[in-house]
Amino acid sequence: TVIVPVGASTGRITIKVSGVTITSATNFIVMPTPQITNFSPTSGLVNATVNITGLNFDSDELDDILTFNGTVAVVDAASTTSIVTKVPAGATSGKICVTVNGVTVCSVLDFTVLQVIPDDITPPVLITNNTPTEVLQGSDLLISVQLDDPETKILNAFVRVKSPSSGTEINTSLVKSGNNYEFTVPSLLIGELGVEYDLKVTNEKGLVYASPIFLVKVRIPGTGLAIPYTAFGGNISNYRVISIPLDLDKPTVTDVFDELPLYDKTKWRISHYDNATNTNNELLTNSTLQPGIGYWLLIKDNPGKPITTGTGKTVDIQPTFTLSLKAGWNQIGNPYNFNLLWSDLVTANPGLPISFRSYNGSIKNFENKTTLTVMEGGFINVATDMQIVYPVKKNTGSRIEAPQGTLENSIDQTDWEIDFIINQGDISNVIGGLGMRLNASVDFDIYDGFSMPHFDEFLDLNHTKKLNHYNYSKDVIPTSDSHTWNFKVDASETEKPAMITWNNSYLGNNNINLILFDDQSNVWIDMKQHTSYSFTPPVNFKVIYGAENYVTKEIGNGNSKILEVSPNPSNGPISIHMFLPEWQKKFPVELELKSLTGITLANIFTGELESGYQKIEWSGESNSNKLPSGVYLVQMRSNNTIQTVRVLLIN
Repeated sequence: TVIVPVGASTGRITIKVSGVTITSATNFIVMPTPQITNFSPTSGLVNATVNITGLNFDSDELDDILTFNGTVAVVDAASTTSIVTKVPAGATSGKICVTVNGVTVCSVLDFTVLQVIPDDITPPVLITNNTPTEVLQGSDLLISVQLDDPETKILNAFVRVKSPSSGTEINTSLVKSGNNYEFTVPSLLIGELGVEYDLKVTNEKGLVYASPIFLVKVRIPGTGLAIPYTAFGGNISNYRVISIPLDLDKPTVTDVFDELPLYDKTKWRISHYDNATNTNNELLTNSTLQPGIGYWLLIKDNPGKPITTGTGKTVDIQPTFTLSLKAGWNQIGNPYNFNLLWSDLVTANPGLPISFRSYNGSIKNFENKTTLTVMEGGFINVATDMQIVYPVKKNTGSRIEAPQGTLENSIDQTDWEIDFIINQGDISNVIGGLGMRLNASVDFDIYDGFSMPHFDEFLDLNHTKKLNHYNYSKDVIPTSDSHTWNFKVDASETEKPAMITWNNSYLGNNNINLILFDDQSNVWIDMKQHTSYSFTPPVNFKVIYGAENYVTKEIGNGNSKILEVSPNPSNGPISIHMFLPEWQKKFPVELELKSLTGITLANIFTGELESGYQKIEWSGESNSNKLPSGVYLVQMRSNNTIQTVRVLLIN
């Protein structure tokens, strides 16, 4: 039994045994060897038609056995030089083989079986974000993310980087580095509140992954930020309202003020205004200081070194930094490490007043301000409970917004305002006023103001109108032909003289009266002619706006009155300021200087004076002789009115 050798051809079989050769009587027929020379196509899906060419195939397709990498295929048609078939189910990429008459031959090249892949509908994905959530102040930031798309190749990846405080932003490509995509943000682009970034990644199918906005906060190292307190002393003039624009690592009173002696209210104190009780509550040593809150601070002695916050990170501004306010007064602070324009807060929070109240130690009272500076706090009064949003909008450069000015229109216009300044010794009140606007409301609106919570030493201007138990300090009403405002000037010092002043330069030349009326002394002042009035608080005032008949109805006829003798004390000439009401055109007036016992020492003036404001100058002498130093009486007689004012002469 032998194997037909390669290369054998049809012919007789010869066998040689022991030198004897014998040959078969008939020929042995050698069948031709099959051969695959080519196939087309070279790849295809299951059930795709494939044409195979070669030699010595069996023309009976049932006698040709065909496989695709071992998986049997059905022969659809055959000849000695070609076979037609289809890629069988389950086939994998590999050789095509054919067996004819027990002889198997395979192709030189592999046939690639293609897989059916559905349409790619999935964009790239963010696998891991290796970017830190904090960056050290003054350092660069490495944005590093791992991206993937298992179905389609990533075409490009971009990052948008923005400084929230300045608004500066860049868009740039992420660079592939190993398994990550990266970009280094330079420190100059990282603002006071850190940096925001988001990703946009596109694959070759055009599908896009857009990430949320990520925030990297700034970490303030070392001793932190310096608290700008320089008003050392123990009086009310030394109080300041501060704020801390950081989430501190150690936020307690003890940790923040570790440069000061142990907490002792006789040496230094810190408190926060409590809306519910209308009091300033002293903080405890373990009380925590929070961003966005204002705190009263008083330090008696300079510690000789900066007072710093300690380490911390900037506040979270995603989506926005907010603070809960209660109806009435709230003590707030600047949560950011840059100046904020109050107008930006008003835009973001409709209904906020057009300014906030800041404490001014030099006048021992509050003032209206429109720039909330770094680490500063103040007071704001709201009509109802609300959330205040602090917009991330840094004022350009170091510009400070000008204070909100008085609306200086003539009083015959539809919109006008007057602000009052009250002075008593070294304390002032600069938040009082009144006015009219077409779009103002009878009730509270952004043009009105409220009197402040105060210390034991105070000077207030309180309109009779109230909201949430607080008096209006400024009352702007809808435009009207006539109106009377009623307010009281009150003070902790009830025996010390005070002065109320206003600017009348813009009130205009018109027929509308604007009268300040002192209810206590029954004196009225033409505010268009004068800019001040002296009095001793407490005093109830009216300001009467309108035509002459309305004014007369509101204040009546009134009496003649000495308004002021000045200077007092005096060592020379003095001026006697008088008011003569307008219910008659001329008044008989007699002015005399008398001793305390009632003896007439000098006749200052005798005659008729026209109604309105009059001033009489007197030399301070009697019969050309100086009077000895002492207290004297200036007495005025007019009709049935007699009034006496003391004057001190120093000669």
